[in-house]
Amino acid sequence: MEFFVVADEVLMGQGVFGVFSTLDKAGAYLEDVQLRTGFRCTITQLSVMGYAATPDRVCVAYFHDCLHDVFILDGLYTDAALAYDATGDQGLIVEFVVDAPEQKQIVEDF
Repeated sequence: MEFFVVADEVLMGQGVFGVFSTLDKAGAYLEDVQLRTGFRCTITQLSVMGYAATPDRVCVAYFHDCLHDVFILDGLYTDAALAYDATGDQGLIVEFVVDAPEQKQIVEDF
């Protein structure tokens, strides 16, 4: 399954602002974020790793780059356990509700 991710454009790592089911929804949100905050954003189409028939929540996984002390986007996963397997103890996992970017939370327990 493919989703459209709105993320900031930075040199190292990309913070995700929202995960969307369609390009139109992602585009509308991107324009809103750029107008409200002034951040430069990009839309990336990513596949979800793991299995869920129709996921309404996805976990965005970041791994920690110790050298530069930044979190770098690793990918989308259907659940926190798969994301944890990919990023390890130093990673960061944020759960997003698809098409509802204001409903997100950092996952702490695996």
